[in-house]
Amino acid sequence: PGVQAASLPPRECASAQRICSPGVPAPALTLTQQFETFDSESLPPSVLSASGRSVYQQYVGGTVINQARGAGSVCLEGATFLFTTPLSVVDAAGQTVQAAPSDFVVECVGMKVAGPEPDLDVECEQMVALEMTEAGVSMSFHGVDLCEGCWLVGGGNGIMFSVEHVGGLRMAAALQPQPLACSP
Repeated sequence: PGVQAASLPPRECASAQRICSPGVPAPALTLTQQFETFDSESLPPSVLSASGRSVYQQYVGGTVINQARGAGSVCLEGATFLFTTPLSVVDAAGQTVQAAPSDFVVECVGMKVAGPEPDLDVECEQMVALEMTEAGVSMSFHGVDLCEGCWLVGGGNGIMFSVEHVGGLRMAAALQPQPLACSP
């Protein structure tokens, strides 16, 4: 159990302009970002089948847009979004109990880059690393060029990734997206 390992090698950026520079904690450019969180109990049947509702999961969907005019393409290598949440779950007796990062499975549902240039639609593991940490889910990019006016979006129904407790317990709080940061 725990976080699933990437099976494909990470992509490499073609763009020399990186949003994150080694040793610099703040992004060089501002990207427009909008994320939404959902859970398996609130998604309509048109989005999530009955079998998908059999275990409680949280989902994150959204977009990240390069609206920096005149900046051209930027490489998202090292750019990280953190989705904070206490590592607490609700047990069968209705009690909130503490869990460990290894008690959760984080799975990429789908991501692609779309926009005025040809789409980048490859396996999730080639674009992003997902990990449950003590603070919540870390989503770090590698090998993703985001052209000017392009956007990164989730897969089916805009969903990027899901999180579930290995025992199927309900998470006590929703994931909360934080601003973009650069990986150390």
